[in-house]
Amino acid sequence: MATSPAPVSNPHAQQTTRPRQGWRRLLTSVALAAAGVGAVLFGSGALRGGPIAGRPAEARAEAAVQRHVIAYFPIWARNSGYTENDVDFNVVTDVAHFAVTPRPDGSIQIPDWGPFPDPALVARTHAAGARIVLVAGGDDEAARAGFSGLAASAATRQAFVSNLLRLVDANGYDGVDLDWEFPGSAADRDNLTALIHDLRAALGPNRSLSMSAGPTDYRGRWLDIAAIVPDLTWFSSMTYDMGGAGWSTYADDNAALHPGRPGEDNVADSAAYYLGRGVPAAKLMIGLPFFGQRYDQATGVYAPLSAPSSGSTPDYKDIAGLVNRGWEQGRNPTTQTPYLQRQDGPGVITYDDAASIAAKCQYVVSSGIGGVIVWRLGQDVVGNTQPLLHAAGACR
Repeated sequence: MATSPAPVSNPHAQQTTRPRQGWRRLLTSVALAAAGVGAVLFGSGALRGGPIAGRPAEARAEAAVQRHVIAYFPIWARNSGYTENDVDFNVVTDVAHFAVTPRPDGSIQIPDWGPFPDPALVARTHAAGARIVLVAGGDDEAARAGFSGLAASAATRQAFVSNLLRLVDANGYDGVDLDWEFPGSAADRDNLTALIHDLRAALGPNRSLSMSAGPTDYRGRWLDIAAIVPDLTWFSSMTYDMGGAGWSTYADDNAALHPGRPGEDNVADSAAYYLGRGVPAAKLMIGLPFFGQRYDQATGVYAPLSAPSSGSTPDYKDIAGLVNRGWEQGRNPTTQTPYLQRQDGPGVITYDDAASIAAKCQYVVSSGIGGVIVWRLGQDVVGNTQPLLHAAGACR
């Protein structure tokens, strides 16, 4: 917690109607509540294999001209035993520490999902020659209402900027990542532009400012790309949750590289959309999901569904244990992603594995895109390995 508290308190729909991580947040809420960490208002077991070799400190300056692998480390990750010693800094260039919640009055809610601040995470990241940014926002209603309310006036924007900068300065962060899911009106668009401008001025030239956005025009239309991109260090398209049982009318891929059926949202189209709107390739990040989408009522991939249907968003580590255990694996050469089909009845899981992560990295490199974001660290731990994170090293 900052030593000089100011107003700060506690509590990243890709498709057309729903938020990004609501299902995952719902599924983890019981575990988070069990942790019993109290909320605070500011202002109103390492994996085996030995220590990970860090890059020299000079490499932090080089990061601006390298592709980024920006990995989200949620505050609650420690509750399941994932720590800073498990982060492979041979792969990860930037840690995104997720997340504090904005409030309409400009104060900031410090979450009760796990320990915050986390000096060990900051110190380990810097010792490895990497950078760490503080994420503000999330997919919950509190974050949405907070951003929309505080951004609406100059006074509350300034309060938020001041409070956020106190947290950044007090805890050694290298920048700020905004996760407003999602601006939904012309007023939100203009107010977000003003907020980004204010934050950029306050952060100065040596600290990063970035944001996450939905992967399609349904959300992207409420962003003034030309106005905000000059102030941003990177711009992330959350190219996952592009299908899901809670909202989709087909059993679609979670993160197809190319469409598996006509009209399916996909990574390549999302990148083309934002590049076409003026995001420089070097600033554009695409999303790598370490989770999948389970459709309990689907009879096959792309089978029609009546939304919402039953399902979930399992971690890769849980999906991996189902292969050839009542579930048959397939792979779509067009989407370059795998899927599982239940053998004794309805049930489909679409997801990413090491091969599909590698294919996305090949796409990033060949397209000259600036890098990737990973949602999230800890979801791919299988035994003593992190196969998806290892595969993401090809994005560097």
